[in-house]
Amino acid sequence: MKKLFYSILSLALLAGFVSVKAQGTSSAVLAVYSVQLHGAHCENIIHKQMPAVKGVLKVNADAGSQTVKVTFSKQQTNTKDIKESFKKIGYEARLLDSLQVAAPQP
Repeated sequence: MKKLFYSILSLALLAGFVSVKAQGTSSAVLAVYSVQLHGAHCENIIHKQMPAVKGVLKVNADAGSQTVKVTFSKQQTNTKDIKESFKKIGYEARLLDSLQVAAPQP
């Protein structure tokens, strides 16, 4: 019985280790920016313009929460360049948070 318990425990720990290791090698970043959006029109502008920025993989603008989530390839761009891209299309953006994620599937 103890042997079975330790075997299951070992497998669980190994699965957790592999999961953590996979997250650490991800090549995408999810960044959340605070952006003053005045409704659906602003959301549409962001959804049209930001995917054209090199390295941007996914964009989600939400006027209700005044946030824009941008998933991008960390090999192609960074949070500072994304912030500058917002400025180029007429929006001031403030980085709230960022974390490494698995790249979204096409």
